[in-house]
Amino acid sequence: HDCFRREFNQTWRDDVRRMGDLVDLAVVTGDLSYINRENADKDLGDVRKFTDAFPVPMFHAPGNHDLADIHTPAWNEPHDLAGNGGFTKHLGPVRWSFDYAGVHLVGIDWARPVGRTLETGMPNVAVEWLERDLARLPRGTRTFLFAHQFWSPHPKLLKLCRKHDVELLLGGHSHRNMDLSAGNVKMITTMSLSKLLHIY
Repeated sequence: HDCFRREFNQTWRDDVRRMGDLVDLAVVTGDLSYINRENADKDLGDVRKFTDAFPVPMFHAPGNHDLADIHTPAWNEPHDLAGNGGFTKHLGPVRWSFDYAGVHLVGIDWARPVGRTLETGMPNVAVEWLERDLARLPRGTRTFLFAHQFWSPHPKLLKLCRKHDVELLLGGHSHRNMDLSAGNVKMITTMSLSKLLHIY
């Protein structure tokens, strides 16, 4: 959520404007706010406005702080904004893919029901969706996968990425720059913009 505080989002927006034609799109891998049912409309509505006004198209994959009532039984109680409700209302689907400039880009969710709470980790339904999405691609298609977290991956994820030659997995969550690559599957997490600005 630090990424969308006023002093940080203006810096990011202005940097992208200065880069001009070097930047075609942006992908944010979650933690856009600290969501509960009471603030989901306000906070994610503000993120929507920022997204719409950004110099290039922006796409989002949900993080743990974007899920209302995560780690409580309330996420599964009937409410339009519970769980992924606020995210999908304001920012779109939790899973998406499209082709751009010869690269297949995929965004995917990673929160799964465990008992009465949501926990970190890709749900089976997301991995099954990803498997169908990758299966339709011609062999050799460059593919980048965006998710909030993948250092404790679903048991099928790395096997699936190797099978379909997924070139790169990009995420956040750790708020650190880390190379978590496993064999030929390149996995990178990056530091949040707010922390970079505090360092420099």
